[in-house]
Amino acid sequence: MGESALVAGSLDALYSLASKTARMRRECGASFLAFLRHVVIESDPEDGGTGGPIPFDLYDYQREAAERWQAMPGGTGEITLKTRQVGYSWALCSLAYWTAAYHRASHVALFSAGEEEVKKLILKVAYIHEHYPAHLRPLGRVGITNAKFEGASTITGFPATRKAGIGTTLALAGFDEAAFHAYLKENVGAVVPATGSFGKTIILSTSDPDLGEYGAFADLWRSAKGANYAVTPGGAHVYEEGASIYRAVFLPADIRPGRDAEWFAREQRKYPGDLDRYHAFYPASAAQAFVGRAGLVFPEFREDLHVVQAHPKAWADYDYRIASIDPGGTDPTAIVPNGVFKTPIGYSFHQPYEFYRRGGVTTEAIINWLAVLDREAPFDLIWIDIAGGAVLLETLRQYFGDRVYPAIKDREAGIQAYRQCLGERRLTHHASCKETIKEYYGYRIGERRDPHDQTLYVTKTPVDHHADAKDAQRYNILGFNQVLGTSVSSGPWKLAWR
Repeated sequence: MGESALVAGSLDALYSLASKTARMRRECGASFLAFLRHVVIESDPEDGGTGGPIPFDLYDYQREAAERWQAMPGGTGEITLKTRQVGYSWALCSLAYWTAAYHRASHVALFSAGEEEVKKLILKVAYIHEHYPAHLRPLGRVGITNAKFEGASTITGFPATRKAGIGTTLALAGFDEAAFHAYLKENVGAVVPATGSFGKTIILSTSDPDLGEYGAFADLWRSAKGANYAVTPGGAHVYEEGASIYRAVFLPADIRPGRDAEWFAREQRKYPGDLDRYHAFYPASAAQAFVGRAGLVFPEFREDLHVVQAHPKAWADYDYRIASIDPGGTDPTAIVPNGVFKTPIGYSFHQPYEFYRRGGVTTEAIINWLAVLDREAPFDLIWIDIAGGAVLLETLRQYFGDRVYPAIKDREAGIQAYRQCLGERRLTHHASCKETIKEYYGYRIGERRDPHDQTLYVTKTPVDHHADAKDAQRYNILGFNQVLGTSVSSGPWKLAWR
């Protein structure tokens, strides 16, 4: 073969290789899944890896997420409540890299709990960039907190601060371990105008066991969660549309292959005496994920024990009928009625209904609500918090007579009696009392910081977070114990004043 033929053959091979490379780059830009076929990640030593590079071989649930994320319309997003160690941080960083590196003028914001956590996310982006095949790797530079690519695309890392400013339109906003962000609500609020109708938002997290069902992430997830869900072939629970722009997804603890009974037993041994934390990190159900009890005023409360779908008795059939009112002022106004009935271990309390309204509430509205129950079967006593004055008390007495009295407000004794009722399962709430139930997760013991050495310590003072229904229930229990219920050695209990 002549020299010219050799040259021509070499050129043809080069053109063929260049054509193939160009085609592969177009495929990678058009399909997130095609891009992921070439991604290399760092194996996690904590997860049995060696710490070296390994192909990002997708599990079924990761592949399904990649398809959902690419197909997601602009101006929407997905919020995922997940178990630990399922590779979603790598998936999010891969999506960030693909969005910015393969699409011109596409800006991405990645949020994490603090500066060190943000650096770890950007390091994942850098790892993906450095290990991507050289012939497919877009031109760009990845720094410590940001990345820039050919075509004026960027990735910027943001720690969760109160004023994390977004100065440009975003194609993607990603939040990693969002439940642990101190300013998640503010940061998500800043992202909404930046993504507009064009960008997408991905919010990922395990549950924070110290918050349980309280906090911005839990609120966002609940608002996105519809009433029903479908389990995908990969094992993810994808909920129907809720009340927000986000789709809710739950990844249970057993979604990752290889997690058998022996694995779960070994993992649980890492959390001796702290089953709530274990369940938060490795939940079998979405409800189990939000079980944190640290700092709760009423850690005895469990929805499976204290929330019921049916009333134990009709309103007229209780031994006593009582109610307490916590007037709102600038807080919500809560009225908690209780039916009280005798059981083998003592008197039990059941809350069948709730009155819980924010903003201005008129005296007429309070009277009318109580009157409906009073006509069905009369109250024995009604307690009211008179911290704001006795005008409402005197007005209620015009309608309900001497059955209305100031609440007994001994907080320490009331909380002790309340906790005893919960511990002995002598208090239930009907499932329709949603605000009353929700308050359990926000009613916590306060923390204070020493002004001298800045040591954080726990106080004995609860932080209300609008625990108005909790206060009203406390007035019911303490009032009944001290005023209505008097044990008589011979004969039944009777109504008696002390």
